[in-house]
Amino acid sequence: MLGAGFLFWAFYASRDIRKVKPDVPLPGTMLEQTVTELETTGIPAQGTITGFKYVAGSSEEGTTLVELGLDVSTGRGETLHKVHRSRMPLKLNDRLAKGATVPVRVSTTDPSKLLVEWDGLVSAS
Repeated sequence: MLGAGFLFWAFYASRDIRKVKPDVPLPGTMLEQTVTELETTGIPAQGTITGFKYVAGSSEEGTTLVELGLDVSTGRGETLHKVHRSRMPLKLNDRLAKGATVPVRVSTTDPSKLLVEWDGLVSAS
């Protein structure tokens, strides 16, 4: 027979493990304010995928977290190499490959801020 203390501990542990905090965004998800800022003031650019890896255990809500190596070409004639984590829709999984291109928006004030526009992902030839 199990004691009441053990049952309480087991209930608490399972509740804590399974609890999803709705106010905490999924890893790789940008704040809505940052997305809006990049959509309105970010520099449109083209990203070429130089490498990628899936982050284990990160698929949720129809997306997965990927770490991308990107060569980002801006309209100003500069190319930036970025390593960026972003949530990618699972439906685009077959298009993700080295050499694929994707439109991005780069912050004018902080080049570390980057928005990947996944709908424009074009697989490598």
